Order: sequence, then structure tokens, then C-alpha cells
Amino acid sequence: QGKDAIYIYMKGSKEAKIVTQVEDCVTDIAVSPKGFRLAYQTSKTISTKDEGYITDLYVVQADGLNSQQIAKDGRLSKESLSDEGELDIGPAEIVWPNENVFYMKGFFLGKETGIWKYDVIKNAFNVATNSKASFETVI
Repeated sequence: QGKDAIYIYMKGSKEAKIVTQVEDCVTDIAVSPKGFRLAYQTSKTISTKDEGYITDLYVVQADGLNSQQIAKDGRLSKESLSDEGELDIGPAEIVWPNENVFYMKGFFLGKETGIWKYDVIKNAFNVATNSKASFETVI
């Protein structure tokens, strides 16, 4: 249909099931350890080469239910931030240590702000570290 989509194929199924279909380009997908959830990012190009692109971030159950957009146009909503502040995002590594939490690199105005923790149940981000630590030291 001319749109990017994410499908899930269950072993033994006859066909793949669509999880989501997006207007933009799916740029990154991170699946939770047991495969129950996934986080994905979509990006769209802004009109000029110098401006680059903007990113949206979503979390959805692998069956396509309970989809929630947690960032729009490269910005997290203030409602999702447990700590004071603002957070810009770009294509960032996302690591799920368990089914209810993921960590990602945060950016503000193009500069790395450290590692952020997202709690799916609480729908909230917290700063895990404000240093430029690697995921290995945080998780």
C-alpha cells in the first residue's frame, strides 16, 4: 500500500499479522526480551538537507494492541517525563532489560544528555545517568 509496516509472524501461523502501518519510514525497532512488546521509531525528512529529519517514538504490544506514541516530532511529551526538563530524541539505541522497561540515549538540541529509562507501566521517563555512559554500565 506504499506505506512502511511492522509485521509479526508467529511460528506455525499461515501468515504474518500486521502490528502497525505508518505514513513515515520505520527506522528502528527494539523487541523486549520475551517478545511481548516493541519500541519503534519513525522518521520523516524535513524539507532541506541541513534540517535533517524528525522522529516519532512508539511502544506497542507485539499483537498490535495498546499502541502509544511517546514522542512526536523528536520531542517527548512533558507528561511522560518524571524528571524536570525537556528531551529531544533522534534515532537512538533502545535496550530492553525486561518486559516493562527500556533504556535509550537521550539528546537535547543535538547533544547527548545521557541514558534515559522508560517505564511502560507508568508511561514515564527518568534519567538513568546524565553522563555519556554506555548501556553496559547502566544496565
